[in-house]
Amino acid sequence: MLVRRIYHRHLLVVIFGFIVFLVTVSILFTLPSLFLLKIRTNELRGQLAVKEARPISKQATTIMDIVKITNEKISLLETTSKIPQISVFFDNILMKTTAGISLSSIDWDGAENIAVRGRATTREGLTAFLRLLEADPIFSNITSPISNLISSGDIDFSISFKIKQSNG
Repeated sequence: MLVRRIYHRHLLVVIFGFIVFLVTVSILFTLPSLFLLKIRTNELRGQLAVKEARPISKQATTIMDIVKITNEKISLLETTSKIPQISVFFDNILMKTTAGISLSSIDWDGAENIAVRGRATTREGLTAFLRLLEADPIFSNITSPISNLISSGDIDFSISFKIKQSNG
């Protein structure tokens, strides 16, 4: 029993000693790399400070900032110029409504498609409204289902059409 305890203690001392030896060796092999890394980092920081102190470098950063801001402004202007003034189209549609035509909704998909829903008191009034829309140069592909023309009075209608793209 005593021999066994002594054996276990010696075994623990040997294992602990081996672990300490391994840690010490790994530290010794790692230290030169760490010192070289530290020296290289300091060199690079010094070179960066010298380059940033040059006037051309300062100008380049300010020029890059100006270019970035200008590009953001241009992209904002490009996106807003592609959005049509939809109020012009709505006004155009409303001006074409004749007596006996009442609009209940005008739906726009944000691009070029518009759908108009409403009620016409007579078939003639609805066809006159359709002809006015077809004669307008800013609208195209005017589609009116046949069901709009079946009854002769109090017609709930729906019309869809496209906004013509301007080249300017």
